[in-house]
Amino acid sequence: ARFGFRYSSSIYAPSGTLLQNTGVWELPVSTWKWGGRSVHIQAPRHFSMGLLLGGELPFGSSFVTGLSGLTVLRSIENALKAGCSPVIFLHPYELARPEDWPGRIRGDLLRNPLLLPFLADKSGFLKQLIGNFPVSPLGAWLDEAIRGGCQDG
Repeated sequence: ARFGFRYSSSIYAPSGTLLQNTGVWELPVSTWKWGGRSVHIQAPRHFSMGLLLGGELPFGSSFVTGLSGLTVLRSIENALKAGCSPVIFLHPYELARPEDWPGRIRGDLLRNPLLLPFLADKSGFLKQLIGNFPVSPLGAWLDEAIRGGCQDG
C-alpha cells in the first residue's frame, strides 16, 4: 500500500474471493473447489499439493492452462454462470517468446520438469478466452466485485 498498489493477485482462492489487507485488495487467481469443503483463506496460499489435496484446482493458473486449456475454459464458463468473475493469469513469455528462449529454458526444464506446462504457447487459449468471454483488467474486476460480489465465492 505504501508504494501505491491498489490490488494484488499473489494467492489462490475460489472465484469471487475478495480480501483486503492493509489497504491492498487481494484478487486471487481462481480455483475451483470440490467436495463441499469450506475454504480458509490465509496468505501465503500458493499452488501446491496441499491446495490440490484440500479440494481446489487452481484453474486460473497458467500451469493448469498448459495442461488443459479446455478445462480452464469450462471452469471460466461455470464461474461466470455462478455470477463470479474468475481471475486468470498468463505470463508474458507464454504469449511471446524472446529470441534466446530455447537456450534460456533448456537447463531449467532439465532441473524441473514441472515447468513443461508453462512452455505451452498460450496465444490460442488467449484468443479463445477473448473471443468467448467478457475480459477486463483486474482494476475493473475489483470495481465490479466491490459493487456486486459473487454468489458462490
